[in-house]
Amino acid sequence: MTSILVGFRKIEGRVMFNRFSGLDSVKEVLSAYMHGAEYGVAGHFFSYPPSTWPSLSLDNSRLEKLYSNYDSVGMYIHWPYCALPGDAVKCDFCCSNARNDKASIRLRNEYYSALIREIELYTELLHGRPVKWLYVGGGTPLTMTNSELRFLFQTLYHKNMVDLNTYISIETRPEMITNEVLSILTEFSVSRISVGVESFSNKIARRMGRHSGSSEYEVVVTNAMSLIKSVNIRHTNIDLIYGHPYEHIEDIENGAMLVTELMPDSIAFYPMGMPKGLTIIEREVLDGLNIKPLSYRKECYETIKQILTSNSYSMVYDCIWVRDGEADNRILNQWNQTCTMPQGIWIGIGIGAIGNIEDFGPTQNDNDIGRYIKQIQSGQNAILHGLALTKEELMRQDIITGVIHRNIDTHSFHKKYGDYPQNVFYNEFAALLSYDLIHVENNMIHLQPTAIPYLQAIARLFHSKAVENEYRKDENNRVDYMLHNISYNEYE
Repeated sequence: MTSILVGFRKIEGRVMFNRFSGLDSVKEVLSAYMHGAEYGVAGHFFSYPPSTWPSLSLDNSRLEKLYSNYDSVGMYIHWPYCALPGDAVKCDFCCSNARNDKASIRLRNEYYSALIREIELYTELLHGRPVKWLYVGGGTPLTMTNSELRFLFQTLYHKNMVDLNTYISIETRPEMITNEVLSILTEFSVSRISVGVESFSNKIARRMGRHSGSSEYEVVVTNAMSLIKSVNIRHTNIDLIYGHPYEHIEDIENGAMLVTELMPDSIAFYPMGMPKGLTIIEREVLDGLNIKPLSYRKECYETIKQILTSNSYSMVYDCIWVRDGEADNRILNQWNQTCTMPQGIWIGIGIGAIGNIEDFGPTQNDNDIGRYIKQIQSGQNAILHGLALTKEELMRQDIITGVIHRNIDTHSFHKKYGDYPQNVFYNEFAALLSYDLIHVENNMIHLQPTAIPYLQAIARLFHSKAVENEYRKDENNRVDYMLHNISYNEYE
């Protein structure tokens, strides 16, 4: 073993966390996760640990005190409403916190007012410090009226929540892009627009709920991207999905070629998931609609990889591709995928919005829209779950964040915790070294380029046993996992 542990030191007698029984156990689990990642079934997590764990109260005064310790601040604003055809409440693939049911729509105006008030509340708690980055997601934020959108940004600037140095991203559907909307976004210095296309196929886009007009969807998307590129928006992203039950490999080939012709700065090409109770099409699948086999998912991935790499795109994350020359933008383009930032705090605005406080833990707002509105109207924040993490979980959170961003600073880790990550997680890093997924240089552990498709799988290796057990319970409820007979419960 010594030959592969160059740069590592194992101190005998050191108390290490005991999720695994030894190196062989780690290798077995890592191999299973990597195999799953090849088919898009290794799982994706959006905060560590789950923000819905048993939690403590975080009133305004405690938040204010916690926030005073950090200069790096970011914010996520959640708009849960969409523009959908007929009586649809979600797109086929949607696992997001979208709210298009009649009860939620009746509260739309009150929700918007609460959103503005919550922004004002956090302005007070931050004492006027602007955030360094802002992500407006959903739902579909550009379903706000133009006057609502303008007032949202006016509030953010007037309250000094953002300034001209803030990197601002916003999500949209292509048909929401108009000259009037772009005029507002450029007026308020929006840096990046992420366009949720999902499929260029007219048939699939209509089936998903992405398109209901008379025009060909490819034309709608092309026109939207042309409008965006005609104005001063620094970066663009296009989201696409593969693995929909109604699609064919030709749809994926065509989509990959078309997206490279549009030349967005980044492309998010996700495998379609079916967490139970969160997507529409899973009902049809449970009633007998054939799900795409795992071999098809792998064929899609290989097809996407071949086309994108031959058209000057590089993978910087397991679903994120960046146009060559835009590598410095990869972290900001990962935000909508990972919800994990390397330092400081981020604030979640809106129902169910997730945040995080470095050296403390994740937070999550109340996910009941009525309770959320009442809580904000009362003058208090809407955080329902706030976790004060143990030292072990903080260590794990830091390692997971480092894996996701492909670099772990061992010196900083030692300064913070009094030990080196390769001592605390000796077997885990030994397994990664044996698979040639990391290399050690000076005070840094770097993830190799070959590790990029497996970053979520590798990060999952550092879950605590308690978190991993909860995660696997959720997986057992996934429709696609059940039909593919996928389970990681046999490991460890």
